[in-house]
Amino acid sequence: MPAEIRHVLFSHAEALEAVIEQWRRSRNSLPKGQVVDTKVEEPSNGGALRFVFTVQSDDSTRPPRSYEVEDLELMAALITYCKGRGVPLPMRADKKLQRFGARLGLVLTLGAKGGEKLALD
Repeated sequence: MPAEIRHVLFSHAEALEAVIEQWRRSRNSLPKGQVVDTKVEEPSNGGALRFVFTVQSDDSTRPPRSYEVEDLELMAALITYCKGRGVPLPMRADKKLQRFGARLGLVLTLGAKGGEKLALD
């Protein structure tokens, strides 16, 4: 069976929206204030990607605070975001996060089972 690879790319604004929606669903408290920065971090040791956003509190005497969303939580947020907007994602696909320039990507792979043996008659 041929393999299929799909890439679904998200802007920082879309990733932030996905994270906020996920936090609201899980009843975690959301930071109050204005988001002043977003970035995708890829650890130099080859670890998992994370999405970082910085919020400036409404109280200007307080310094901005950064929040990190790790790989699995971020992936769950992006998958739920896609489902809510009618973006089809195959359930059986292997899924991973990858950085594509400034964008965050969800990479879906179907049918790529390595090590298959072919018998010739």
